[in-house]
Amino acid sequence: MSEGYILISTGPEKYFDMAIQAAKSMRLFDPMRPICIACDDERLLDSPKADIFTNKYLIPDDMLHLKGTEFHLFVNRMSPFDRTMYVDADCLIASSRIVAIWEKLKEYHVTFPGIERSSGFWRLEIPPLIERFGLEFIVQLNGGVFFFDRSPEAEDFFKVAQDFFINHRDVATVKHRKGGGFSNESIWGLTMAKTRMKIYPLSDCWNISTLKWSAWHIGEAPLSLHLTKSDSSYQPAICHFIGLGQGHCPNDLYAKFSEMINIQLNQKLPPQQTLKNA
Repeated sequence: MSEGYILISTGPEKYFDMAIQAAKSMRLFDPMRPICIACDDERLLDSPKADIFTNKYLIPDDMLHLKGTEFHLFVNRMSPFDRTMYVDADCLIASSRIVAIWEKLKEYHVTFPGIERSSGFWRLEIPPLIERFGLEFIVQLNGGVFFFDRSPEAEDFFKVAQDFFINHRDVATVKHRKGGGFSNESIWGLTMAKTRMKIYPLSDCWNISTLKWSAWHIGEAPLSLHLTKSDSSYQPAICHFIGLGQGHCPNDLYAKFSEMINIQLNQKLPPQQTLKNA
């Protein structure tokens, strides 16, 4: 049974370059699993710098009406793997603990790290949202990292999510703040609730975002990343650099950790040799 990572790059070339750095972090911390890139630019897929990816998917014309994170709602059509971990291009694998998380994911068909919410506000007012769709709760989550397999349960999950997007997006979600189009996160949260998919525990720190960070440091033996938020310290398996390049993101951490990943990767095997062994 095949399993691997998938990243999506659409729009400006900088997102493709970010996906390459994310792939380098995968090569360092989980060198044997393949990595697929889905991209709307055939020129980039054919370029030498795309050689780090083991699989390449050119997004077809009938999907190019989508914008930003809307593409993620159809990632099940893009993945060549039986078991897939989707990772945003502005993420870095930050610990070899990612290998153990793959083992834990065998208990799931589709999952996101998150929590149940039945009151308050998250993207939208929650009570009228769950009432409208006949749910008990919505799952608050970060859509930057998630898992799915190739099972009937996962196929049903994506059908529900795509239906929310195609037929109910005016009430099920909001416009994305930066990427254009509609945000996918409340759609994922509604779909997790409607399909009763098991939620991955936040306590395992599979994916920690840099939102509201206050301090950080890098461990060197072994290489790891430590992030402080609201006086709590986290050691994420994956770090999601929300707002990368903007002032509220720890851009110096991204640059330093990327540099250390690249150095250690070069000390092991050249990317081409790593690919041949994947």
